Amino acid sequence: MTTNFSRLKIIVAALDWGLGHASRMIPIIEYFLRKDYQVAIASSGNALKLLQNRFPDLLSFELSSYNIEYKHSSMVWEMTRQLPKIFKVRNTENQQLKRILNDFDADLIISDNRYGFYNKKIKSIFITHQLQILGPKSFSFINPILKKLHIRLLSRFEQIWVPDFYGSNSLAGVLSNVDNISANIKYIGPLSRFYKVKSNSSNVLNEINNIVVILSGPEPARTIFENKIIFQLEDFNGKLVLLRGVPNNKEVIINDRIEVYNHLNDDKLLPILQEADVVISRSGYSSLMDMYFLSKKSIFIPTKGQTEQEYLAERFMSKKMFYSQKEENLDLKLALSEVKKYSGFVDKQNISFDIIDKALEELGF
Repeated sequence: MTTNFSRLKIIVAALDWGLGHASRMIPIIEYFLRKDYQVAIASSGNALKLLQNRFPDLLSFELSSYNIEYKHSSMVWEMTRQLPKIFKVRNTENQQLKRILNDFDADLIISDNRYGFYNKKIKSIFITHQLQILGPKSFSFINPILKKLHIRLLSRFEQIWVPDFYGSNSLAGVLSNVDNISANIKYIGPLSRFYKVKSNSSNVLNEINNIVVILSGPEPARTIFENKIIFQLEDFNGKLVLLRGVPNNKEVIINDRIEVYNHLNDDKLLPILQEADVVISRSGYSSLMDMYFLSKKSIFIPTKGQTEQEYLAERFMSKKMFYSQKEENLDLKLALSEVKKYSGFVDKQNISFDIIDKALEELGF
């Protein structure tokens, strides 16, 4: 029997590694709200705060934070070092979900990269752009092992939603496009809170008078990156806006040279981004999807040792779409000169919500 949509209860959870996982859940949450479903949100730290600010009327639940620390080392080493903590939080969030279900008897669970946020009695969907996790280039032999371990973790979920296109139009490349795609993997297209934006950007950039810097990711890497950016742009004579990406931080930086915001709601953030000539950010996949919909020229600075960000930065630089530099060789004066030669995203497709409709129909909703 098909479930009555008007009575569906759905809980959407997002990982708290930076703000990207939470921000890309915004169009998913809005989709279900348009369907008049009852939606609850769950996350931790700044990610939860972002969703609470965006959806103040929704029931929200605080989960344990992974508190991943990243000290500019190898991502594989950092994750290996913190595996006991990661597995502990994964098991904890599974128990937290059981308690949440006592208060909010969800019909469907959606988890963006929270591997423990599933329940055997309720259909659960996992959202990720990484079907293939890449190890460091010097240890590429471990990639098949990482893939098998990842598939085992994903097997707990009825469906996997990949926020990307399959094939030649893929944004994430080998991260999301793998051989032998199973029927439970659904490519739903890029997700961004800016998916409704109509781009008015041009491919031609003669002068740079307005720079927006978007900071994200775990500490202490985020703060180290912030300090480097401020130092290197101290002689920039145009408008400079720094978005620190820390909604829970009440600290205020006063500087007559830079507009600094710990966090902005989208209605205030969007105009700032639309006015920017260039956006400087990490090359995380959520940032890439934001640029897909905003059609902005960008300078990507991957976090050292994060193989995903390094791969994406290299991929789009080789396509002459986004200029990138390694953080250890950061030279923003050079970057601001070179970025003019790169196209950014020229064409874009709107989110195909009909794919999500069909995916849910397959689950019986």
